[in-house]
Formats: sequence, structure tokens, C-alpha cells
Amino acid sequence: MSDIQAISLDLWGTVICSNPAFKIAAANSISRHCVSTPDEITTAIRQLKDQHNVRVEAEGHAPTSRQLFESLCQQLAVEASVESVEEEYTQLFFKHPPFFLSADTPQLIEEISQVVPLHLLSNTMMICHTTLSKTLHEYLGIGQLFQSMTFSDDAGYSKPHPRIFEECFKSMTCNRSNVMHLGDNQRTDYDGASQFGFRACLLSETKPVRSGIVDF
Repeated sequence: MSDIQAISLDLWGTVICSNPAFKIAAANSISRHCVSTPDEITTAIRQLKDQHNVRVEAEGHAPTSRQLFESLCQQLAVEASVESVEEEYTQLFFKHPPFFLSADTPQLIEEISQVVPLHLLSNTMMICHTTLSKTLHEYLGIGQLFQSMTFSDDAGYSKPHPRIFEECFKSMTCNRSNVMHLGDNQRTDYDGASQFGFRACLLSETKPVRSGIVDF
């Protein structure tokens, strides 16, 4: 593996996972603006994300957080503005930031970054790229370890679409065959990276630092 000159790294399910307290707080917050219960809201969010994930994996669809919140607010007949609901959601994400997938993750990322350039390559849903970037820098303290960060809502395409891998590759100074992409999803990470010309490694499931953590 000595010819690996850059690594692109997936985020959700590879580096971090959601804080369960965030899911609860977010559903409670939205419930103040509609007649749906927090449990119904949690289900609606999950179904909305699942619907978009089908298009993500099939065609590289890249929804923005605003589009998702517009759909959610319409579905739940939320009385508050879409902008205010998304802002509350974002502030709760900062209050209940995600966890590292493993207690060793930050040290491992730092050690790798000292050997080979690291580039973050992540799909997004209801948390926009600016919020994720701020979280990685100010709350998790690893943002500075990446040479670049590429997010789907900013790039306009999601993994496995080749255009988002191309966007990430623009920040590298090596051949595609000298890049290793690490992720946890067969279709979006392994297949997408391999078809673009990167090498790819599918990481096995790792037990989170805390139990009950789900992607949100």
C-alpha cells in the first residue's frame, strides 16, 4: 500500500454517528409547531430520508437540507416557517453533536493524516455542509486534519455519482489509482469509488462508543 498517495474518507457510519439525544430533541422541537407527536415526526423524517436515499444510490441525487425541510414541513403541516424549523434543528445539532464511531477514531485519523493527505467525502441530508464543517472543526476537533472537504449538497451530486468523486479529486495531486477511498456503504462508497478509478475499502461494522446510536 506504499503507493497510496491520498485517502478520501466517508463521514457518517465511518467516522461519526448520530447522538440519540439529538433525534429526541429535534422531534420534540418540531412537535411544537404541528399536531404530530414526536414519534410520528421521527418516523416521518426517517421515511423522507429513506425515500431520498433510494434516489441517492440509484442516480447520485443530491437533495439540499432546505428541500428536505420543505417536504417535511408540508407533510406535517408545520405552522412555523421552513427557515425557522431548520435553524432550530441546526442549533440542536450543535447542542447534541454526533459521536465518534470509536473512541480511537480521532487519534487514528490524526496519525493517518501525518502519513498521507486526508480528504473528506460525504453525502448530506438534513444537516447541511456548513453545519457539518463547523461541527468537525469546533465541536469534534478534527476538521483541520483534512486537506479538503467535499459534501454532496455543495457539490450538487451524491456518492456514487462520479461527479462528486471528481470534485474531491480536484484537491489531490496524484493519479486516481493512487487514491484509497474508505467508507461503509457498498453502493455509494465502494462501488462509486471503484467505478471512478479510486481504490476502495469497505470498512466492517464497528461498535459505536455508545449504544443505540442511529444515523439521523
